[in-house]
Amino acid sequence: MVAEFIENLSEFAKEQALEPVIERKSEICQITEVLCRTRHCHPILIGQTGVGCSTIVRGLAQHLLEAPLPERLRGRVIRRINFDLHFACSTSLLDSLNHFIETAYDELNHTILVLDGLSSLSHANEETCHQVLDWIKRTVASYELRVILVADKSFYNKFLKTDAYLSAQCAALRVDAPTFDQALLMVAAHIAKIESTYQIKIANEIISDVVRWSQRYLLDKSLPASALDLLDASAAAICAHQTSDILTKEDVAGVLSDWQNVEKDYLLKSETQIIEYCMTALSHRICGQRVALNAVEKNLQSINLHACDHDIAPKAKLLFAGSSRVGKSTIVKVLTEVLYGSDTQLIRFNMHDYRYEQEVVSLLGPLGALNAESALVQQLNAHPYSICLFEHLEYAHIRFLRVLQQLMEVGKTKDYDLSNHIFIMTVDIDNLDAVVPQKMTEPEESESGLLQFLYNDLPGEKTSMRRGFQTMEQLMQRIDPWLHQKFDDRFLQQMTVIPFSEVTGQDLAQFLDAQIIRLKKHLAEKEGVQLKYANHFPLDLLDLLPQASKTAIDVKRFFEQQVEPVVSQILLSIKSKKDIVSQLDLFVDERGQILCQPAEVLSLEQL
Repeated sequence: MVAEFIENLSEFAKEQALEPVIERKSEICQITEVLCRTRHCHPILIGQTGVGCSTIVRGLAQHLLEAPLPERLRGRVIRRINFDLHFACSTSLLDSLNHFIETAYDELNHTILVLDGLSSLSHANEETCHQVLDWIKRTVASYELRVILVADKSFYNKFLKTDAYLSAQCAALRVDAPTFDQALLMVAAHIAKIESTYQIKIANEIISDVVRWSQRYLLDKSLPASALDLLDASAAAICAHQTSDILTKEDVAGVLSDWQNVEKDYLLKSETQIIEYCMTALSHRICGQRVALNAVEKNLQSINLHACDHDIAPKAKLLFAGSSRVGKSTIVKVLTEVLYGSDTQLIRFNMHDYRYEQEVVSLLGPLGALNAESALVQQLNAHPYSICLFEHLEYAHIRFLRVLQQLMEVGKTKDYDLSNHIFIMTVDIDNLDAVVPQKMTEPEESESGLLQFLYNDLPGEKTSMRRGFQTMEQLMQRIDPWLHQKFDDRFLQQMTVIPFSEVTGQDLAQFLDAQIIRLKKHLAEKEGVQLKYANHFPLDLLDLLPQASKTAIDVKRFFEQQVEPVVSQILLSIKSKKDIVSQLDLFVDERGQILCQPAEVLSLEQL
């Protein structure tokens, strides 16, 4: 019956059997104030899994025992029904609840009934949910007891907020995840218990790493539960394997690596090493763009410098301006993978989808103001460590630009905290002539149209914009006038503009050479085959590309579709004959065909 799943928290508090509650005084005071009301006197605690709603309720039991109370709360007993356990174990939920009312009838008027884990009802059918809600409404209407409901946001929006009676009787209280500093104190309060349980010692310096890693990688639960789970699992691991009696940073990194498929060595890198690793990864994935990569590196160093300053929010605000398909989005993707361990931490908005006001409303909500209900804010809060990418910002509606400016100016409110976000916006200068008003005043050196101005076109042909300027100052001198025509000066002052140039033929040749080196390394490590090619081979491949398809993306696709299949076909042919080859020669013949030939093939008989 339901009695099996009822906890008398007031009795536990008297026996001092409850753990101390850290950094939740304001939430406990809010609940106490609601319980004292005559209207809207039943609190609803709304918080995601692991945020600590149940802990707050236990803290309330201690508070009612120790603090001076108004008359209407004196003598009240807090009883907690855990629906997470009850729903999993009971087959007749409604009968059990009715039985509780019958057996505890004489005490109901002096009871504060906590209905915890209501969100587990969402796993049942809607009929069961509505039956339980009807039971709650009848109970509230028939007795003088107070009820505290605990649910997550989705359950509240679907079942509680839409119920007219419960909305009139209850007061919704949002429970946010603790800040980094608050989580440190909460986790530190559990260290002694974990050490006693596992008979180990936990180094004090690892607590901040546990909280930081949990906040960054363990997103299925909120702090502090995610950090405590990681700490407990790490302690259990060294206890089970009897490897040591001291829990170290390396032990925690090993457990997290197994959980999230993040390299242990990467987790143990310092911030400086991560930046170096990041720039190396970018140089392998990006074709050219030395000016842009240098600017990105400087901004990463600045982020590292202010890593502990949570008043700076977002951590960085970058605007990538350049032609299409020059690596703007690729840099963002690589940054996300390296800095946050997975590209799932990339929040991506294509502003082409938010050109009109009705589309902006779907992102911001009907009021058009940023609050906890806005889809944009919900996305940001769901990924507290992430890069937020706004692609094709030149298409964004003016209303959205104003909201984005507000986000960058006030990066931390009660509804959102952007202190661990990086904002990156991209502008495609090829599209600026389509979105900049035609009535704008042209610069003195104006030519017929924006693209002609940017590219310095010669009659009858288009040259790349890199020919006219290659330094950052020269790039900015050409891009700035159009950015200021499209965007407000105050908006542009919020961010660092990083210009991207067109890639040169030399950049493409070097990029091709990097692809060949990658293939050469793979063949040597996996197949034991050496790949040989002439120094001019990358340039020969570049000549085979169509004139209109010379971007990094086209080069990579060409290599994957035209070069790698040729090498693979030769290897498969040799393997099918059970021959052995130690070297392959790769070249382009006089007819422009890509060929791969074995230098020497040995049969098993010859060996």
